[in-house]
Amino acid sequence: MSKLFFIPIFMFFSSFIYSQSINGRIVDSLNVPIQYTNIGIKGQDIGTVSDENGYFSLILPNLNQDSKIIISNISYKVKEYSIKDFISLINTKKQIILEENYQQLEEVVITSKKLKKDNKGNRTKSSLIAAGFKNNSLGSEVGIKIRIKDKPTHIDSFNFFITSCKYDTLFFRLNIYSLKDDMPYENLLSENIYFSTDIKKGKVSIDLTKYNIVVDQDVVITIEYVKELGEGGLNFSGSLIGNKIYHRQTSFSEWKKTSTVSLGFNVDVRY
Repeated sequence: MSKLFFIPIFMFFSSFIYSQSINGRIVDSLNVPIQYTNIGIKGQDIGTVSDENGYFSLILPNLNQDSKIIISNISYKVKEYSIKDFISLINTKKQIILEENYQQLEEVVITSKKLKKDNKGNRTKSSLIAAGFKNNSLGSEVGIKIRIKDKPTHIDSFNFFITSCKYDTLFFRLNIYSLKDDMPYENLLSENIYFSTDIKKGKVSIDLTKYNIVVDQDVVITIEYVKELGEGGLNFSGSLIGNKIYHRQTSFSEWKKTSTVSLGFNVDVRY
């Protein structure tokens, strides 16, 4: 008889002792709310993401007041505060203002060469091994390494297979990272990529062609919880062989990797 294996990628514990809840809002220079901004302490499992109206609630334990809080969104310049200054600013202003990060547009190369198509990653659709988020803590991420041999490579779509979903609708942010010492390093995207699906079981494919994503190195592609989904659960198809899983608890946690199981994540590419 076949057995179902479930591998929780990580668990979330929020029982901080002597903790306090800090509530505020992230806005731009025109006071327009900035949605889905990462807020957290680098290297620790403490963090959150602002909601669609820019509001956030961050639970802070009794840490050194000089510890640094980072506020980050691809479209804006990163801000960093000591815990003491961050709390003082929220108590007085009730909000954090981010400055837009104007990036130079990448040059688009047009070629008449007919590009080859391929699929990279893990294409498993098996329901015998399931791997996924244990809890939907905001800012948590999971993904796999994609090996790039041909340069340049165009990433046209991201695909994954759901074995079970008990949420009404899924909503994620897609991230693509370079690697340093075989760990995710810098986000290579120049804009936020969000996607949603109400598929309960089956393949989900996200078209990325309009973003013109071109890479020339191995990358880690992840999905990130950025929106409260309510009660539910989510499992992806997994396998005992395949690309390594990379995951972290919150926006600025240390990355971890798992080699004992792989996720059914893959990308369609041209090169």
